[in-house]
Amino acid sequence: MAHHQAVRRLVLLILCLSTRVLMVHSHPRTVMVHLFEWAWTDIAIECEQHLGPKGFAAVQVSPPQEHVSGPQWWTRYQPVSYRIQSRSGNQDQFLDMVRRCNRVGVDIYVDAVLNHMTGVGSGDGVGGSSYSEYRYPSVPYGALDFHYCGNPGHDIQPSDYSNSAYNVRNCELVNLADLKTESSYVRSKLSGYLRALMDLGVAGFRIDAAKHMYAADIAAIISQTGGSPYIYQEVIGGAGQPITPEEYFPNGDALDFTYGLKLAQIFRQSQLKYLKTFGATWGLLPSEKAVVFTNNHDNQRGHGGAGDVLTFRDGQLHTLATIFMLAWPYGYPQVMSSYHFSDADQGPPSSPASGCNYPWVCEHRVASIERMVAFRNVASAAFFVSNWWDNGANAIAFGRGDRAFVVINRESDSVSATLKTMLDPGFYCDVINGDVSQAGGCTGPTVEVKWDGTMTVQVGGTNALAFHQASKLGSRPTTSPPMTSASPLPPTTSSPTMAASPLPTNEPASFPSMYLRGEFNNWTATPMLKVDDQNWALNISNLTGGFKFDVYGDWSEKYGAGGGPGSTFKNGGDISGPGGPAAVYFRESDRTYHVETLKSSFGSLFIRGEFNRWRTTPMVLVEMNVWKVIVGNLSGGFKFDVKGDWTENYGGGRMPGSVARNGPNIVGPGGRVTVIFFDLSLNYRIE
Repeated sequence: MAHHQAVRRLVLLILCLSTRVLMVHSHPRTVMVHLFEWAWTDIAIECEQHLGPKGFAAVQVSPPQEHVSGPQWWTRYQPVSYRIQSRSGNQDQFLDMVRRCNRVGVDIYVDAVLNHMTGVGSGDGVGGSSYSEYRYPSVPYGALDFHYCGNPGHDIQPSDYSNSAYNVRNCELVNLADLKTESSYVRSKLSGYLRALMDLGVAGFRIDAAKHMYAADIAAIISQTGGSPYIYQEVIGGAGQPITPEEYFPNGDALDFTYGLKLAQIFRQSQLKYLKTFGATWGLLPSEKAVVFTNNHDNQRGHGGAGDVLTFRDGQLHTLATIFMLAWPYGYPQVMSSYHFSDADQGPPSSPASGCNYPWVCEHRVASIERMVAFRNVASAAFFVSNWWDNGANAIAFGRGDRAFVVINRESDSVSATLKTMLDPGFYCDVINGDVSQAGGCTGPTVEVKWDGTMTVQVGGTNALAFHQASKLGSRPTTSPPMTSASPLPPTTSSPTMAASPLPTNEPASFPSMYLRGEFNNWTATPMLKVDDQNWALNISNLTGGFKFDVYGDWSEKYGAGGGPGSTFKNGGDISGPGGPAAVYFRESDRTYHVETLKSSFGSLFIRGEFNRWRTTPMVLVEMNVWKVIVGNLSGGFKFDVKGDWTENYGGGRMPGSVARNGPNIVGPGGRVTVIFFDLSLNYRIE
């Protein structure tokens, strides 16, 4: 793709002009990661210890300019000045990060906020710069450097997105002072900021809120900046809206928000077999102009186009979707690296990110995702799909010419198949469930490609298998067969009690399964999701009473309350749940657990309609900001009622699946359905 080639040419140019020592890789780097809200010192360490060795191309970092004070994540997107002084660190730390990342072949892309300054008002930035209404002395900007439109409070109105491109670009985005980007003076300040970052070694820019600026203004700013930075722009399109991402293609690439939404629809609601045609015909941006992702910092919080995307909270389902994204030849993939949050405004944890300990999530460190970066790099020369196979439902397989091959199984049971590949005969290490060791062996399952290009594989339920040229083994390996899904034994109906004991030193390092049992489910075995190599997770709608962790689902190895908060003992007593919706996490390495209480924008939510004679049927908060209820026959009109007294109710919105306050009745499809409501994005889904 054009943008990949441009970025690689830039790296080669730097190699020729610099004396720094880079790591040598035989394949191009083709994947970026967004280390959201990481400190510069932590990113430098991550580049050296993980991103460089694993073959990542670049890191998107949070906005580095001085920003408004406050703990919320969005304060980073409210500039006070263009000094490199932010929550992530100062200019010296930033420069050190760029140099250390560059030394190991990793570029830095800056999230550049050019459209606006702070919310209209006064205060101080994190670096001590003061500001007042439309005045920023440290830049300096004055009142003549901003837009003022005729809307109330100069704000963009919801109807403007469909009716007025002018207002979207000249009014204020949620009260943020809107810069007059057509002004030569403003352009000089913005291009000077970008040029200063490039002088520090920055290789590219994500243009935040690009939709709210004219494409020609962005083009002028980039032109004045000089050089050839990689540009990708945040332009969230919508059906019937006058502003489209295509307008911005002359400036560079664009973030494809549709990609993650469509992928989530398939992995959640449909069948993987339909992914055979996944591409531009699905309404995606052209591959050569698209930055693709399963989720980002905005839509995982219900902002930025929102929608029902897959995030780290979806556990293995999100991992499988990310494996597909990295294997499928489309766009420039970005992997999100998140932290746990209990409300949509919550800022980053105070602990260092580089350790990737809770509450940092670090999706990019999930072993299968991390290894798929090398898969994509190796397969980059074969940017096409070969040897497609599916089982007619939720198991698929495809090759990348003679470079790589992947099998993805979203079925609950294992799948076996004999498949055809273009790879050379021999034994290959399955990089989803293992890795090539320093001795040249494989730490996990292997795959044999026979002389005729065929192979017989078995892939466990909700698992995958992948291999590539660089994972080929030199001789016949002596490793375990491919992974199959575990079959839990019939559950018992009570919590057996035995003498509690601390963890023995000879316990296995990894569990094949994990179940949660308790009063909330009458002590039956509810399977937990494997989030990464060490952690299991499960969301419970009402975690009340006692509960325990059961490894095999047959009570033969269980863990209960230990010697302190968050600790467990083998055969320990019941752990007390907090009541209400909660996310439960269990870590294998030290047998500790964590319970995160789920929250919502609403204190309650009811569904009312003709099906229940407009009475109040309560909905259940099952995930963060996600409500659910099963309706026996959802026929006729219905609405959502927050408090049960009609003071705040939501009916149909402008788009299918959206809602609007005091909107008209939504018409039910009839029959038994599950209704899901997303209170951050104000969307609903019927299954």
